[in-house]
Amino acid sequence: MLSRPAESPEPLPPIRSGELVTRLHTGWSALQSAPMSRWRRAIRRTLWHSDPDIVGDLIRAVDALAERCDELNGRVAALETITSELTGILGQEVTRLQAAVAGLQRDVAGQGTTDRA
Repeated sequence: MLSRPAESPEPLPPIRSGELVTRLHTGWSALQSAPMSRWRRAIRRTLWHSDPDIVGDLIRAVDALAERCDELNGRVAALETITSELTGILGQEVTRLQAAVAGLQRDVAGQGTTDRA
């Protein structure tokens, strides 16, 4: 009936608690908690070409995007489940309707032969 199977694939792994975002948080936390001299701060700013607050904002933005992606993944998974259930129900209904139409066609064809006799 459908060109593709309606079964839901395995859900995608969460991004926010995934390895990349966790590593980003861990690395940033280690950088922030390490004692820093004036020279080290100046060297870090020179190497990063930005203020650490900007990097912190970027990490928070990545975290927010990862959280939203995980929310959307949950919604898509729920919709896939509903779609799979609806496909099964509609498939059964279409099969019943096809059987009913076939039965009506046989009845009409049978009446046509008795009318001629």
